[in-house]
Amino acid sequence: MRQYIRKALILYVGYFIICGGLDAIFREIKPLEEYAMNSLFGTVFVLALCYFDDKGWNSLKRIGGLFRKKNNEQK
Repeated sequence: MRQYIRKALILYVGYFIICGGLDAIFREIKPLEEYAMNSLFGTVFVLALCYFDDKGWNSLKRIGGLFRKKNNEQK
C-alpha cells in the first residue's frame, strides 16, 4: 500500500507542475482548482491501472479469455 501512496503523490505533483508549466508557456494559466481536479482524476486512473497490473488482471492470457469462444457450446 505504501508504494501506491508514494506513486500517487509523485503523479499528482508531477501532473500539476507539468500541465501548469506547459499552460503558462503556451497558453494562459487556468485556475489552480482545475489543475488540482485534473491531477486527481489522472492520478486515480493511473493508480487503478497499476493496481490491476500488479494483480495480473491485464495479462494477455486473461484478456484473450474474454474473447475466446467456450468449448462446451453445442453446435
